[in-house]
Amino acid sequence: MGGGIVGVSIAYHLARRGAGRVVILEREPELGTGSTSKATGGIRHQFSTEVNIRLSQMSSPHFIDFAEETGTDIGWRQHGYLFLALPGPKWDALQQSAALQVRLGVPTRLVTPKEARALVPQLHVDDLAEGYVRVAESGLAAEIFNLTDRSRSTVGEMAAAAARAAGCARTPSTKRGRSVPAAAQPPT
Repeated sequence: MGGGIVGVSIAYHLARRGAGRVVILEREPELGTGSTSKATGGIRHQFSTEVNIRLSQMSSPHFIDFAEETGTDIGWRQHGYLFLALPGPKWDALQQSAALQVRLGVPTRLVTPKEARALVPQLHVDDLAEGYVRVAESGLAAEIFNLTDRSRSTVGEMAAAAARAAGCARTPSTKRGRSVPAAAQPPT
């Protein structure tokens, strides 16, 4: 599996379940430099499809409890998300998504322009729709991709936790002259 957040998460959970030796092979020089590097660290439930909402419901507790589970603070900050839209098709779509989220158990609520401005005083709401979508339980994992120290990013910490759970050392290796930084090798 690859060395992005999905691959290292799979490796971590396999290792925790006693799957034995788990190897993460990443084609890039460092972990988390593919699509994971494009992530902003937002942990949210506001999606328009059931599969993405369910995935968020299942994964967000792991981000929230990451520090407790792995001993590493990934900068989790619960601040909520506020989605805004102009009147028309975008607002209609947000309302439909909000209804799906509520049906699936997400504490989504529509807020008025006045409530939105109370949440974000700098917000200009005069030309926006009559309501906004807010989920207070959403937040940000600021260290999801630490550009200055990738070993301390969520990806790096998850890979290290996978290695610890499997009883392996996380060591770089090479194959055909390319670095494979997250290959978990048995301890020597």
